[in-house]
Amino acid sequence: MKVGLICDRNFHYHTLFDSFRYAITSLYPGIKDVYLQDDLKGLDLLILPHPNHGPNLEICAAPGFIEKCNELGITVVIFFSEKIGRGKYANEIRYIKGEHDTFIKRFEDINPVLFKEVYSDEDQKYRLFNYLRGIKKCFIYAYDVDDCKEFGLKLFRVALSRKYERFGEYVPFSTRYKAIAFCGNHYMERRSIIKAIGKTFPCHIHRSVFPNWESYMMFLGKRQLILSPLGNANAFVSRFYEALSLKSIVVQQVKANTLQYYNKETQFKNCIFFERPEELTTLLPSYEIPKERGELWLEDVLKDLLKSDNLL
Repeated sequence: MKVGLICDRNFHYHTLFDSFRYAITSLYPGIKDVYLQDDLKGLDLLILPHPNHGPNLEICAAPGFIEKCNELGITVVIFFSEKIGRGKYANEIRYIKGEHDTFIKRFEDINPVLFKEVYSDEDQKYRLFNYLRGIKKCFIYAYDVDDCKEFGLKLFRVALSRKYERFGEYVPFSTRYKAIAFCGNHYMERRSIIKAIGKTFPCHIHRSVFPNWESYMMFLGKRQLILSPLGNANAFVSRFYEALSLKSIVVQQVKANTLQYYNKETQFKNCIFFERPEELTTLLPSYEIPKERGELWLEDVLKDLLKSDNLL
């Protein structure tokens, strides 16, 4: 079976793309990079991770892409690592080079014919998803619980590749600060979480931009606990799996139905789950250092998903 991959080679600020490339290559040796529609010729299977990302979307949303896949009978496998209906960003394609280095295009800049129609607000949110469903032989996986439930999709976890397993060995757990670390945007809803933590437990917050992903991981890896609050999706973001790779204790915010889908993680002894910030005032002071630590790697996530649909 001849397999192709659309995955930005030039993004290295964090490991989302490199990690996926390492993992998928271990499952499909000899996988071919796809940059142009001519590269689709001869393929049986096309892998498309993170379709919202600008360089990936410039390929798959270009005029003629879907028609070419259908003409050639290619099976396309798509992994969403953002919420499918992205609210205020529904019409934007974001090209993120760094934390504060972002430029934006509109869908119309890539495919003016396809996206020239006036959509309702609800249709605007899902137009990329609906567009990709025009591929006749298509499998779509999503990381957002509500998307999985609404559209009947299987869950995709944005785990790390085993390539990064070494980070967990850099700082022995017993020598780390007995504190909880947080790096990320200080959305209004996150401030109440950080405030609740500060009442009962040391909280080390990093507000500035890291020069690279490795320095970010070193900051996290020097603390015994790592905070992973929810963002705009009902999902475990990459921070959760980065914390697992560091052999840290993950303090993960959830909604009422999150763990119905992320059920494997409930078996891990080094995870603390909470819904409301006030729960942390009792959960954190009573935490214990686990004798066993759970791990989940992207190679295993992809293998299980692809095998379940006879794609591997």
